[in-house]
Amino acid sequence: TTVKFDNTTPTASAPTMSGGVDLTLLGLGYVFLSNTTNISTAVIDNLSGVTSVEYYFDTDPGQGHGTPMTINGGTATATANLVGLNGQHVLHVRALDAAGNWSAVANRTFTRIGL
Repeated sequence: TTVKFDNTTPTASAPTMSGGVDLTLLGLGYVFLSNTTNISTAVIDNLSGVTSVEYYFDTDPGQGHGTPMTINGGTATATANLVGLNGQHVLHVRALDAAGNWSAVANRTFTRIGL
């Protein structure tokens, strides 16, 4: 009998968000006027494989309680609703592998100006 242990955590890259305007030089970072954004993050786990990826804004709801993302190969994607998120916020993502290991949280700061 062979027993294999996977104590290695998966990795999730800093997420990207589409539809924003880069105003980093003005100190605002990525600014969004739209109500939605497409989120994407690269995920890697070379041992047991990534089984789920989730995202959340600002406050951690706890592992497994974020909004699920769709995994296709080594990329996880989702469309997020930004309505009600005015001002500066932080988008967080994390991945879970088949052995139950969670990745470190990767994040991106953005500003939304609601109309």
